[in-house]
Amino acid sequence: MPQKRVMGHAGAFIGPRDPSAEDKFRALEQSGAVMLLTTSKINGSTQSKGGPTSQRRGYHTIRRPPEYLQIAPSARQARCLHLDGEKAASLVRSALPDFDVTESTPSPSSIQVMSTIDRISARINVQLRPRGRSDDASDESTTLETSHSPSGGSKGTDKHSLEQVAGSRESLKDTPFANFEPCRERLTSGVADFMRTHEALSMQLLLSLNNDNKPVLSSPTIHFDDSAYKSGKRQEVVFAKRDKSAEDQSEVVAEEHGIVYITLDPTDQSASIGTLVNGAGLAMNTVDVLSLPPYNVKCANFLDTGGKATSDTVKKSFELILRDSRIKVIFVNIFGGLTDCAMIADGVMLAFKDVDMRGLPVVVRLRGTNEEEGQRKIAESGLALEAFDQFEDAARRVAELANA
Repeated sequence: MPQKRVMGHAGAFIGPRDPSAEDKFRALEQSGAVMLLTTSKINGSTQSKGGPTSQRRGYHTIRRPPEYLQIAPSARQARCLHLDGEKAASLVRSALPDFDVTESTPSPSSIQVMSTIDRISARINVQLRPRGRSDDASDESTTLETSHSPSGGSKGTDKHSLEQVAGSRESLKDTPFANFEPCRERLTSGVADFMRTHEALSMQLLLSLNNDNKPVLSSPTIHFDDSAYKSGKRQEVVFAKRDKSAEDQSEVVAEEHGIVYITLDPTDQSASIGTLVNGAGLAMNTVDVLSLPPYNVKCANFLDTGGKATSDTVKKSFELILRDSRIKVIFVNIFGGLTDCAMIADGVMLAFKDVDMRGLPVVVRLRGTNEEEGQRKIAESGLALEAFDQFEDAARRVAELANA
C-alpha cells in the first residue's frame, strides 16, 4: 500500500465492516464465477467453463485495518482531497457553530471523534474514544459509537446503536465521556450532518474542554471524494481550498492530461519498475502481483492511462515515469477493451522518438482490441523493445531486468 494513502493505489479504500478480498473471492467462486489471476487466462477459461469470467483483483485489499474504525491522521487517499489545519477548521467552524474550533492540539485527556461511511449498512458512523486508547477493537467499554442515516432522515443517536454499544446515560457516569455528555448528541449529529452535506469520506477531530468548561474541537482532518466535484461540479467551496503546490507535481501534471499517476513510497530505493497500464483494476493487479512470488519485485509507481488514452497520453505517461530516477525498467501492460492496442503501440514509438528514454529497457505486453496490429507495429519498429503475449512471461522478464 502506498504510504500516506487510505487504501489502494487508485483511490479504493476499505470501510467499516467491508468484506475482505478473500471473502469476495470465495463468494464469487461459490456462486460459480470463473476466478482468474491474470487476464491472459480469460479465453481458455471461457472455453473450458462455457460461461462468463471474472478476474481476481484482490491482492491490494487483503490487509484489513487493525481496528473497526481507524482513520490515521496522516493518511491521504489518491483521487481524494485531504484537508487539515485552518482550511479544515474553517469548514468545521461554519458547520458546528456551537463549538469553538481550532487547528491546534489540545490536552492528552481529549476525546477522539472519528466518522466514516459504513458501506454495508449505508450509514454514517461516528465514533468517540479516549485519546491514546489501545487499538483493541473488542474493547467497547471505552468506545462510543452512533449511526446516522446518509439521507438525513434520522438525525442524532439511533436508539438501537446507543443501547447496543453505549448502554444508558447512567453507564456513562464513570467513563471518559462523562464530562462531554451535555454536548455529545449535538456533536455526533453535527459531525454526521457535516459528512452528509459536504460528501466527505472520513473525518477526525479531537474534543476537549477549555478553562471555561466549554467544548473545543481541534486538529481536524477531513477527506473528500473528488468525484463530487469532478463529475458533478458539487462542493466547489470545499475544492477551492485545494493547494496543488503542496502535492506531488508529477501527480498534478498527470491529472491535467487525464492520467492517474501515483508515486509509491519515494523513499524505497528498491522500487525500480515503472508501470504504464490501462485501467485502475489491471494497474493495481500489475503492481501487486509483481510484488508477490515468484517475481518479488517492487514498482515505483501506479499509472492508469485511462480507457480513452491516446498516443500523446502514452507519450506523457513515459515522461512522468522517467521523472523518477529509481526506474530501471518500464513495464507497459495493456489489456485493451476500450483501448486500441495499435494506438498504444503508436504512443510507445512516439515516446522513443521524442523522449529521452535514458537507455532503459521497456517490456511491452499488448492483448485485446486490435492486438495483432499493435504487436506488428512493435515488432517492426526496430526499437529496443521486448514484446510478450502472456503476462507471466512479461512479468518474469521485468523481474529479471529489475534485479540485474
